[in-house]
Amino acid sequence: MEKITIIVVDQNEEFFLYLKNSIKVFRDMEIVLWAKDGKKAIDEIICFKPDIVILDSVLTTYDGIAIIEYFQYNRSYKPISICLSSIYNEKIKSMYINRGATYFLEKYYDIGELRKILKNLCQDIYNKKDSRKANYEKEKIELLKHISMILLKLGFNARLKGYNFLREIILIKLKNREMKQVQLYREVGKIFKIAPSSVSSTIRNSIKNTYQKNKDSFFYNICYNQNTYPNNEEFINIILEEMIVYYDI
Repeated sequence: MEKITIIVVDQNEEFFLYLKNSIKVFRDMEIVLWAKDGKKAIDEIICFKPDIVILDSVLTTYDGIAIIEYFQYNRSYKPISICLSSIYNEKIKSMYINRGATYFLEKYYDIGELRKILKNLCQDIYNKKDSRKANYEKEKIELLKHISMILLKLGFNARLKGYNFLREIILIKLKNREMKQVQLYREVGKIFKIAPSSVSSTIRNSIKNTYQKNKDSFFYNICYNQNTYPNNEEFINIILEEMIVYYDI
């Protein structure tokens, strides 16, 4: 069974190690990343999409409440957030909960409560994952069909790697629109077991060759009428926008 993933955001290494040992008792859970910096943590949360984020309220660059608000108000993806704070009272707790925190606990003193919360979350998360997985598989088939149709209309060769890389990268981008290009290449590289740099160069060559052979198709199908072929990011965003408009997502 797929494990429940956790990212810990805390500047204190000693506390992180203590937390890591406390979570080891849950065989269904694993910490996939430890981040010290608030701004970097947001990027990593977007990339890894953990089920749970355990974070300190005091961090560098962005504090805990800024991270919680980022995912509460600006993103479609929102992890379960468990905020730990050395400064604890009901007023601060209410502020964090109202801003989007799932739980707010007193750091160092509520580890037993944290274990109870994690234990209760296990089954809830698995039930939601099973439901989402079934819906996603149906949706994925439909989206891939549409992406394939667009690429084939533009003249891409379905037998070449660039075509397959583009299908996957556009599908990932649809679900994770905040992901940066380097993160997208990394994800596709994992799927096809090749280096991210190879993904990037293969896509670039595929776009270049297809554009040079089918300039009219680019104009009539995606209204692209420039003097040179689009770069990877431009092309992916053009197809992404068409998918967003078509499916109203």
